[in-house]
Amino acid sequence: LAASDYPRSAGSVTTIGGAVMTENLTPRAGVNNALRQVASDLRNLDDELSAIHNSVPLYQYLSPAQEADIAARTKTIDCSAALQSAVNAAAGRPVLLPEGTIRLDSQVSRITASTSSFTDGLKLIGMGSGRTIIDSRVANNAVFNADTTASFKFQNNLLFKGFTITGQYGVPANATGVRLQRAYNVLF
Repeated sequence: LAASDYPRSAGSVTTIGGAVMTENLTPRAGVNNALRQVASDLRNLDDELSAIHNSVPLYQYLSPAQEADIAARTKTIDCSAALQSAVNAAAGRPVLLPEGTIRLDSQVSRITASTSSFTDGLKLIGMGSGRTIIDSRVANNAVFNADTTASFKFQNNLLFKGFTITGQYGVPANATGVRLQRAYNVLF
């Protein structure tokens, strides 16, 4: 911080060896707000790194041909089964989606049956909006579905972050993005 970041107040002046020492210094409100924002950003980064550390990467379930198709963004190979396998293996932990375009011809679901009121929900993390793209080819349904098998049972802490869902209007007919039922604490 520069000295100009601290306005002088009308306090006492101290002299030591002939040098005049400054009065009471207080940080400007802008500096305090910036420091609060940095602390908040660090907490958010810590949360994200923790989620990534405990995650399941989709690439572990992709064939080499699927990986190449995603990276090239050619959208010629369906990756629904691979993503469903990753979601099943994650069991509520985050699934990391690679950069590229991921074609999905079938719905990917996390349906939980639990005796507890809340179970960990579906969590998908891409590399950024526009960098990870879900190309939905699911007809008459949502590309992602999160639900439980019983009333008064909920999926908790669902996360859909860092990706874009696309599809051609009307092709397939009535395609939608995300279907949530009995979901609690959802972050997009």
